[in-house]
Amino acid sequence: MKTRLYAVMLISILLTLFLTGCATVQTEVASNERIIELEFVPETVVAIEPGEPKTGWERVRSVGLSGLGSDGVLVHLYMNTEETYMSPNEVWGAVEVQGLMYNLGIIGSYGIDDVALEVKDVTGDGRSELLITATAGASYRERRIIGYDQENNSLVMLLTMGTPWEGDLDGDGREDIVAVSAGSIPQYVWIYRFAQGRFERSDVTLATGNLYAFIDGRDGMFWIESGKPNEPQYFRYESGTLIQLQGPPGK
Repeated sequence: MKTRLYAVMLISILLTLFLTGCATVQTEVASNERIIELEFVPETVVAIEPGEPKTGWERVRSVGLSGLGSDGVLVHLYMNTEETYMSPNEVWGAVEVQGLMYNLGIIGSYGIDDVALEVKDVTGDGRSELLITATAGASYRERRIIGYDQENNSLVMLLTMGTPWEGDLDGDGREDIVAVSAGSIPQYVWIYRFAQGRFERSDVTLATGNLYAFIDGRDGMFWIESGKPNEPQYFRYESGTLIQLQGPPGK
């Protein structure tokens, strides 16, 4: 009877040691994750000057918008009508606020229908911004994020960024502001955040000390691959940090 009791106790002790050892290994793996604190560089907020398009540009389309913080906001799109103009598909943009026109200059290179307009809060401050996105090159789309200064009844350019990646990179339920290469080499990922009234940018390739970076994902989960030739590394973005993974999730 005693022998059986000792055997049960020994098995219990060994099982406890085994589970403790497993927990220790898991803790060590978690604690050995490479965590990179991203450095964010502030972007300059630029006041948009009042003004009209240059001579030779004809207004082709006007779009009324609501939710920008002021009634009577119109986005005007212009095309050049001069036969000798070298880039006939270029689009000139202007925003009218309470009768005052703000000049945006050339906003796209592939015609009126290529220009996308959207009003939504991308800064998280509870106020909506105007997003203007258009193709500016063979594989490059440019996005302008415009804010309305209610105190001065004026517009400011909060950010001009490269090809936007659309999605929730860190899984917090909000779309992130991210620019990626679109056909250009080396591939890059620039992550933006809004702090103290302006956007800040972090370059993933620079932060990881690698040569390229791009976003990959599946089933609503996203990660960043960054590396050197034949030396890929995988990272998860979370709260201003990159957390290195053992490999791409689910692959």
